[in-house]
Amino acid sequence: MKKHDMYGTKMYTAWANMKKRCKFPTKRDGDNYKLINYCEEWENFIPFMEWANQNGYNEHLSLDRINVHRNYTPENCRWVTMKTQQRNKTNTNWTTYKGETKALSQWEEELGFKTGTLKSRLLRGWTIKRAFEEELGIGRKLALETRLRDNKGRLL
Repeated sequence: MKKHDMYGTKMYTAWANMKKRCKFPTKRDGDNYKLINYCEEWENFIPFMEWANQNGYNEHLSLDRINVHRNYTPENCRWVTMKTQQRNKTNTNWTTYKGETKALSQWEEELGFKTGTLKSRLLRGWTIKRAFEEELGIGRKLALETRLRDNKGRLL
């Protein structure tokens, strides 16, 4: 076995944390982690390090499973930003708009909405088309205009 001087580096920490999450899942990791493992070749750090260096490792990136329901393997792992990793979760709201599927947070960012705006609109029963295309403030204004009022104009 080759020796290395990678202890304490971000890459080594990513590898050690991967193994720890699989062997000792916590409540925070969720029940699904009890079913997640890593490939036999990654039991030792050197093969993992070689894969990482050949597959875009960068100290500013994080180890991510492409399919969150599958194991840590060379075919199912990649190095991504924390923002990308945060969107790759089992509880991510994926929404299709104009034939393209993205996380709701991606759509909000792309369309210039504040975080939570689209989710709030969809929870109120808006169609995807209306939620994505209606200008900010229009819905609130329409809601106020259509609410029932008494004969003095006060909201009921």
